[in-house]
Amino acid sequence: MSQIFNLEPKVQIVVAFLSSRKLDATEMADDDDEDEEDDDDFDFSPTSLKTKLPSKRIVEMKILNTGAKVHVKCRLPWTWSWLQATLELRFPVTPRSSEAQQLIDGKFKAVQCHLDPSMGHNGVYAISLFLKDVKGNDLGDGDTGSNDGGGATYFTEYKTQFCNWLERQPPQTVRLALLEELLTKYEEEQQEARALQTGLFRQLMSRSVPGQVFYLATNQPTFFRAAPILFPKKIMSIMVFPEDGEQEIRKKQHLLDILEEVTKEEPWKFGFSDLMYKETKYSGLEAPYFAIKNAWFYSSFSDLHKTSLQTYDLFKQTCKSRGHTFLLQHDLPTHFHYYTRDPKRAKDGEETSVPNSGMMYSATEFLIENEILKREMKGAEERFHLMRYWKAEESICSSLESILLSPTWELDVDLTDPRFERIQADGAQMAAANCIISKAVTLVSGRGGTGKTEVVSAVLKAAEEGIKKEGAQDIKDDSLISEDGVNSEDSFMTRDRDTSVNGGGGIEEPPDPSNGPILYCAPTGKAASVIKKRVGSKAFTIHQILASYKLWRTGEQLNPWKFGATRVVAVDECSMVSIEIFQFLLKYLIEGARLSKIVLLGDHLQLPSVDPGNFMEDLFIALKPRGLTVNLQTNHRSEGSIIFSNASKISNQQMPIFDSSQGFSLIVPDNEKIHNLPPQVRTHAKKLAPPSAQPIQIVKGKGKEPDMDRMLLYWALLRQYKEQYTLVDDEKSQIISFLNNECTVLNQFGCFVYNKHLVWEGDGRKMRKQFHVGDKIICTKNSDIPIYVDEKEEKDEKAGEENGNKTKALEYTVATDGKYEEPPNLNLKSKNERLMNGNLYKIRAVCRGDVTSSGNAEDEAEAGDVGAASEGVKVSREYYVLDDLSGDIIRANPDMLVKKTKITHAWALSIHKFQGSEADTIVYGLSGSNYESWKHVYTAVTRGKKNVVIVGSYQDLEKAVKRKPIRRQTALTEKVRKLMGTVAKKKEEMKAAEAEKVILEGEKCSTSTVNQPKKDICKKKVLKKSKPANLESSLTPTKLSQIFSDSMRDWDTEDTLFEEVKAGRETDDLSGDSDNDVFSDTCPDPNITEDLISPSKRKATTYPTFLSPKQIKPIRTSSTHASRNLSQAWNLDESAFQGDLLRTKRPACDSPASYQSTCKFNSPLTYGGNRAQPQPGTPQWGEDSFSELNCSQMETEAIASSQQVEARKNMVDVFGSDESDDALDNLDEDSDDELVQAVKLSQLVTNREEMELNEVLALSQRIY
Repeated sequence: MSQIFNLEPKVQIVVAFLSSRKLDATEMADDDDEDEEDDDDFDFSPTSLKTKLPSKRIVEMKILNTGAKVHVKCRLPWTWSWLQATLELRFPVTPRSSEAQQLIDGKFKAVQCHLDPSMGHNGVYAISLFLKDVKGNDLGDGDTGSNDGGGATYFTEYKTQFCNWLERQPPQTVRLALLEELLTKYEEEQQEARALQTGLFRQLMSRSVPGQVFYLATNQPTFFRAAPILFPKKIMSIMVFPEDGEQEIRKKQHLLDILEEVTKEEPWKFGFSDLMYKETKYSGLEAPYFAIKNAWFYSSFSDLHKTSLQTYDLFKQTCKSRGHTFLLQHDLPTHFHYYTRDPKRAKDGEETSVPNSGMMYSATEFLIENEILKREMKGAEERFHLMRYWKAEESICSSLESILLSPTWELDVDLTDPRFERIQADGAQMAAANCIISKAVTLVSGRGGTGKTEVVSAVLKAAEEGIKKEGAQDIKDDSLISEDGVNSEDSFMTRDRDTSVNGGGGIEEPPDPSNGPILYCAPTGKAASVIKKRVGSKAFTIHQILASYKLWRTGEQLNPWKFGATRVVAVDECSMVSIEIFQFLLKYLIEGARLSKIVLLGDHLQLPSVDPGNFMEDLFIALKPRGLTVNLQTNHRSEGSIIFSNASKISNQQMPIFDSSQGFSLIVPDNEKIHNLPPQVRTHAKKLAPPSAQPIQIVKGKGKEPDMDRMLLYWALLRQYKEQYTLVDDEKSQIISFLNNECTVLNQFGCFVYNKHLVWEGDGRKMRKQFHVGDKIICTKNSDIPIYVDEKEEKDEKAGEENGNKTKALEYTVATDGKYEEPPNLNLKSKNERLMNGNLYKIRAVCRGDVTSSGNAEDEAEAGDVGAASEGVKVSREYYVLDDLSGDIIRANPDMLVKKTKITHAWALSIHKFQGSEADTIVYGLSGSNYESWKHVYTAVTRGKKNVVIVGSYQDLEKAVKRKPIRRQTALTEKVRKLMGTVAKKKEEMKAAEAEKVILEGEKCSTSTVNQPKKDICKKKVLKKSKPANLESSLTPTKLSQIFSDSMRDWDTEDTLFEEVKAGRETDDLSGDSDNDVFSDTCPDPNITEDLISPSKRKATTYPTFLSPKQIKPIRTSSTHASRNLSQAWNLDESAFQGDLLRTKRPACDSPASYQSTCKFNSPLTYGGNRAQPQPGTPQWGEDSFSELNCSQMETEAIASSQQVEARKNMVDVFGSDESDDALDNLDEDSDDELVQAVKLSQLVTNREEMELNEVLALSQRIY
C-alpha cells in the first residue's frame, strides 16, 4: 500500500507562537489570496453549525529545534503564545529551501495544535500568558475585547500572588495542562483568603474564548489536537459559551463528547458527513480530504480506510468538475487517472497513484455498506451514486409527488378577460397560461423575448386577486407594487394596486411581515432583480428564502416565517438551479408553507448549473409526455429577430446567418482567409484595421497566456470600433469569453477604455486591484457583509422636525459618476446581507454619512474601525453606492466588499457568470477549445437583445456549433418518469375509490326513494358520475387494465345494480348514437339480452354468473351507423339485429383448449341462438362418423386466427399505433356496403355448414 500512496517521511517541526496581529489595510489589499478555500458550501439545513473562516494573520513563530524566528502570514484559528503547533513542511530541507524559508513562503501544513508542555519556570510563564489573555477576553485570534469588571482591578495582584506560589511548587507539576488541579490546590491551602482569587480566575476563564479553548484542550484533549485542522470554520460554533443557554450548552457538550470518542476510536469517520450525521445529528461535519491527510492520526489508518477516503474524494471532485451525480463502474480507473494527475495536487507535492482493482473494489463496497455511495444496476451498467445527490433527487421526487397528489386547485382566472389581450394572440402563451391555472406543476421553457415572465406574472397576479377575494390570509398588499421603470399602464401584469384602506386619502394598513401567497424567486441576485422589475412584485434569491427558513426554524426569528403563506412559487432561470438547492426550496415551502403549485421558468437548452445535476433539462424531458411543459418559440421583441432565428439554428447544430445590418456580425482575425469562407458568410465577415495606438501594459494572471493576436483584435474593437458595433455604453453592452485568462486581459482593456484607469497599481512586486467610481464589478464569492439600508421611521422624522434639528445621514459625496445623486435625508442603519457569487454592480458613488450601528463588533472591526460602536449609536461611515443595473441600489462598506466577496472588474465575463442576465449588445469571443460546444455559443448568443458580435475564426465557430456537449450522468429524468407513472396509478385508484363511494351512495338513494321516476333519475345520476373520466384521451395498458378491473368491481352480484343498468338502457335513446366504438361481449344464454348503457360510452354486458376479466371478451364491433344500415338492408329489428350479430361472433378471448373440452357436448357456437343445445347425456357418434374430420384442430386454428385479428383490432382501437397508419386504417375504412356483403357471405357459409352438420347428426342417430 505504500506504493499506492507513496508515503515518504516528510519533515515535521514544532513552532511556538510569540505574537500575532491582523493584516492592515495595505496588506489586506496586497493579499490576492487565490488559494483561499471558497465558502460556497453554505449549509441551509437547520441542523448545521454556523461557519466562519478564520482571518489571515501575521504570526511571529519560533522554530523550537533551531530557535529561528520568522513572521508568517497564515490562516490558523488560534495563535496565542501559550499554544504550540506541529507543522509539516511540503518539501525536504535544503540550503535553498530551509525550514524558515518554507514557513515564510507558506509551504507547510498544520498537523496538530497543543498546549505549551513546558514545566517549571517555563510552565509558570505559559500559565501567566494564558491568564493575561483570559483577563483581556481575547476573541479567539488575538483580538481583545472589553475587560471584565467587578474584580478585574485586582486581577494583576491576584495573578502575581498565584505565579509566586507556582514558583515554589515541584517543577514537574507546574504545567498549563494541570492548571485546574493547581488552582484547586492553591485554594485548599488558604480557602478563605484565596477563594475569591480562584473564583475570579474561573469566572474569567468560563466567559472568555481563551478559557473555552483551554477547557476544550483539557476535557477533550484528543479532539483538540485535530480540531483546528479538521474544522477551522466550525470550531467556534462547536465550543461551549455561557451565553448559549442551558439547553444549547447541553447539546454542545454532548457533541464534544461524541467528537472526542470518534477521534479516539474511528477518526476516519470525520471524512464522511453522512456518518458524522448519524453520530452527532449535525449536518455538514465533514472534514476535507486534504485536512484529514494533514492530521496526526492519518498514518494510523488502515489501507481500506485510506483508499475509501481517496475514492470518496475522487467522486466529489469528479462530480463537481463534470456535473455528474453518479459515476459508472467501468469508468473509475479513467477517473482515477485524471484525479491523480491534477495540476493543483501536483503543485502541493502530493504523489498519489491509482489503487489496484482489488483495493478499488473493496473501497467502493465499503462506501456502499456505510451508505456513502448508492449502487444501482441499470441494464448492464453498474452505477455508483453519491448519496447526497441521490437523496437530493429522491427529495425532489417526494416533494413533487406530494404536490401532484394533493387536491386539485384550479386558479380562478378568466383568460378571456381583456387584460390578457397581450397573450391571447399567441397560442403557446395561452397554453402555458391554461397549464398554470389547472396543473399543479408547470414548466415553461423559451428563449428571451418569448414572453415567459409576462404570461406567468399576468396569470399569478390575477390569481392573487382571486385568492384574496376568497378570504386567504397573510397576503401582503404591497406585493403587487410596481418597481421603477415598469409601465403600469402597459398591461395588467404591471399594474399597481392601491394599498390604502379607503382609497387615496385613507389610513394605510400596517405592514404585514408575510410575503403573500405568490412567491417569485431566482438563483442569483441579478436574475431576482430582473424578474422583480418585470413582474412588478417583490422577488428573492433562493438562498434568501432558505436562509430565512433556517433562522426561523432555529428560533432566531420570533415572528411567523416570512414565506409561510406561500401557495404558488415561480422560479425563474431554472437552468442555473442546482438539484440540492431546489430540493431544499421545495422541502421548506411544503413544511413551512401551504405550497400547492410550482411554476418553473427558463430555457432548457442553455448551459446547466455549475453544480452537479442537469435540473431543468431533466425535468423538461420527464414532464413533457405528461403535458406539464410548454415550449414558447415565438419572438415578441420588435428587435433582435435575427438573434432569435440564429439561436434556433445553433440549437439544431446549424450555422447561423450573419448580417451586420440586422445586428449579427462576425469579426475574424487578420490571418483568416475570407475567400475560403462560404459565400453567404464571406460578405459579412469583417477584419479590423490594426490599432492606431499600442495596447496598455498587461498584468498577466495565472494559467496559460492568451493569444496576443486575438488580444490586439479586442483592443482595436474597443478603441476604434465602439460606435460601429454599439459598444459605447458599457451598461448596455457586455463582452463574454469562453476562457478566463482572456477575461483577465479584456477587463484591463475595458477598465482603461471606459473608465480611464488601470486595474492594477503597485511597484511591480506588490500589485493590488483598484476600484473607482464608474467601475463595473462582480462578486466572485458568497459572503455576508454589512450593508447600509434606509429606515423610514416616521416617529424619528416627526421628532426631528419638532425639535428643528432634523438629522441628515449624508455628510458629503466623495465621488460620483454624474448619473446618480445620493439623497441627503437618508436614515441609514447597518444590516448584514448575503451577497452572492455572480451579483453584478456599477459603482455609482462613494459617500460618507451617519449610520446607525448594529453593534456587531466582529464585522465593524473587520471593516477597519478601531472599535465597534454600541447598537443604536450613529457613527460616520464611508460606503460604496452600488447599482445592480436593474433599479436596485445597495450601500456597502468598501473594505468588506473587497475582502469578503472578492469583487473583480466585470467588463468581460465568462459565460456562466453572465448567464441569467441580458444586454443590448453582446460580444462573444471564441476560443477554439475542444470543450466549447453549441450550448456555449447558444447561451452567449441568447444574452443579446439587439446586437451580437462574434469574434474569432469561422472554423472555430463551426467546430463549436457542430460539437455536442458532454452528457451529464444524472438520474432525475428516470426518477421523475417513474414518479409520474406512480402518481397516475394512485390517481386512478383514488378515482376508483370515489366512484365506488358514489355508487354506494346511489344504492342508498335508490332504496330509500319510493317514487319510481325519481329513482330512475337517481340511477341516471349515479351512472353519470361513475363513468370513467377522459376516455377520449390516449390510454395506456395500465389504464386499460384499470378500466377492466373497475368495471368488474362495479358489476356487483346483487340484482339491484343489474336492474339499474337495465333501466338505464331502457331510458337511453339510440337516435343520438355517434360513431364511437364500444366494448361488448357475447352472451351464451339467448334469453339474456344486451344492455347498451349509453351510445357514447363503453358498454359492458351483464352475465347471469359474473365472470373474471379474463373470461370477458372485449371485441371491437362495427359502428352504430353501420349496424343500422345492415338492419335496414335485411328488414330486421335493430335491437334484435344487434343481439344476433353479437351472438354470431366467436368469443376470441376463450382459449383453444376450452373449445377442445366442450366440443364433445356443444355444437359449434356459430349456431343460431334459437337452436337447442345437445345435452351431455346425448348418445355419442360412432367412430366413423367424424373419422376424417378433426374438429379440435379446426377449432384451434380458427380460434387462434380469430384471436390474433381481434386482439390486434382491439389494441389499435384503444391505443392507436406508433407504426405506419396505412395498414391500420384498413381496419376502419370498410364502407357500409362492403360490410353488408361480408355479413351476407358469412351468413350463407354459416347456413351451409349448419345443413351439413344436421345431416351428419341425423345419420348418427339412425345408426344408434
